[in-house]
Amino acid sequence: MKTTLQVLALLLFAAALALPLSVPSAVEGQGATEALTTDMDAKTDDLFNGFGALGTPIDECVAEPEPPTARGNGRFEDNKFIFSERETVDDGLGPTYNDVGCIECHQSVDVGAFSQAMEFRAGHLSNGSFVDAAGGQLIHARGTDSDVVEHISTAETVKAFRITLSTLGDGFVECLSNTSLQNNVAAQPSAQRGTLTTVPVVEANNTLRIGRFWWKAQQASLLSFSGDAYLNEMGITNKFDGFAGRSSTNAQAGTSENPA
Repeated sequence: MKTTLQVLALLLFAAALALPLSVPSAVEGQGATEALTTDMDAKTDDLFNGFGALGTPIDECVAEPEPPTARGNGRFEDNKFIFSERETVDDGLGPTYNDVGCIECHQSVDVGAFSQAMEFRAGHLSNGSFVDAAGGQLIHARGTDSDVVEHISTAETVKAFRITLSTLGDGFVECLSNTSLQNNVAAQPSAQRGTLTTVPVVEANNTLRIGRFWWKAQQASLLSFSGDAYLNEMGITNKFDGFAGRSSTNAQAGTSENPA
């Protein structure tokens, strides 16, 4: 339950950061066929992306929630607090992970923005195709015990470092309709036209939607994105991680509540 609240808090915080921004009139909002609401969700109602209702404000997180201001309100500050929380082994951290909280990779130049650190990915080429390193291409920098810290073999000759993307404004990125993204691609010169991919939205019964969020375009909603980050960056399984809380695609694997 705690993990679910934390994932929801990350979603609400990222969405709230987008609210002060303006939206070009040429950009379409989410259509009724894509979600249950048609408005710019959090701006006008109590839904996120039309896929479900927000949780109860986590008032206990701050002693005195700030009154409504240009930057937000008590709910925003509550979820900002959760976004800044550090996880522990008792919370499900590990056994390997990159860092202990959302803010650790999103604090330059402000809470929710880019990272001041880089993540490491590795693999190798086989017959001209990229193959992930054993255990996955994302190589975690830390472990709950020194014996489980990840290493790569000399066979992994393709290596890359990546800086975490900013979450600022992602609420509006999520709200872009499939049609807007399709129109963007159609308007590009054919020689440099982007490729659209459709991905399942976990919280919408795996409904397919066009991926977004730049090089994290394997995601199409902030909630799924957050669940993915909890799993891959902190090792914390959850019901939004794409594996229904299991530690792998193996149906016999343990869940975050009942580890294997």
